Amino acid sequence: MRTVVPEMKLSPNVGSDRSWVWNAAADVSEGEPEAVTLAIRFANSDNANAFKDAFIKAQKENEALFNKAEAEAAAAEDKKEEAAEEKKEETA
Repeated sequence: MRTVVPEMKLSPNVGSDRSWVWNAAADVSEGEPEAVTLAIRFANSDNANAFKDAFIKAQKENEALFNKAEAEAAAAEDKKEEAAEEKKEETA
């Protein structure tokens, strides 16, 4: 079973080269999960672009970690099923 993680898309804030906006599907910073729109503004466009680069890098790293964890979980489930089948064959 594949779990789908919604991708956060960073977008420029209208009319500014130093501001970004993105949606978070489940912000839990204040308790219960809720969908929110977040924004950040920087002193200059260089800092805004550095943030964008770090944001995209973090997304890629998180996706790789998620995929690795998902693959490990699937492998563990397969191993568990194989062990159950072997035990079933031994008792038969």
